[in-house]
Amino acid sequence: MSVTAAPPALRGVNEWGVDRFKDHTRTIGFVAFVVFYLPYFTAIEAIWLTTNAFWSAGFAAVYLILSSAWISTRGRAALRALRVRAADPDVEPRLFNLVEGIAMRTGVMPQLWVIPEGGPNAFVCHAKRPALAITQSLLDTYRRTELEAVVAHCLLRLEPRMLRATREYATLGPFAPRVELVGGADDLAAVALTRYPPALASAIDNAEARTGRSSAYWFVAESRSHRPVADRLDELRDL
Repeated sequence: MSVTAAPPALRGVNEWGVDRFKDHTRTIGFVAFVVFYLPYFTAIEAIWLTTNAFWSAGFAAVYLILSSAWISTRGRAALRALRVRAADPDVEPRLFNLVEGIAMRTGVMPQLWVIPEGGPNAFVCHAKRPALAITQSLLDTYRRTELEAVVAHCLLRLEPRMLRATREYATLGPFAPRVELVGGADDLAAVALTRYPPALASAIDNAEARTGRSSAYWFVAESRSHRPVADRLDELRDL
């Protein structure tokens, strides 16, 4: 049975327009930033040849720290755009209980946030530390087994390898390297944790898919970073 959802907090744009233009200008800007890696390695070689290994290593460390810091700001900016509030264990005890239980098995305990607007969905990113944000509508309408499935999927997405793939899609867009799409190994790993495929299938089916600039971070999205919802559902229903 479908869940009646509130209007989405983020307006999806599926055609060329102002929002899509902004998405691609950001992508081009990031690619331009990456181009600095060429002079970076050139400078490393020059410093190595003209001075010594100590200064070369120091230059490399500073550059990589600054690069990582720039990339990590994308997650914080995305959370601010969603106008999240910090989750409260007294207000959302079911969420904290499920996250703490699954975190013991995944080894990832994220900061928890609530997205006040939009239909059922969840959002994962790295904002100084791993972060999980869940829409209020999902918390209000999903059964415990469905919420558990969403939490399991999202915490597995915050595992370093999968999170790195998410960040590559979120920052590079169409220029991202070929990596595991959301809705592949993470769905199967989530089911292995919860041992109840129908709950994850129902959670995906009732979610409101997102599009746009930060789509790679969402639990369900219509994006190059995600497998089609129909394919995800078919695979889960075959288990």
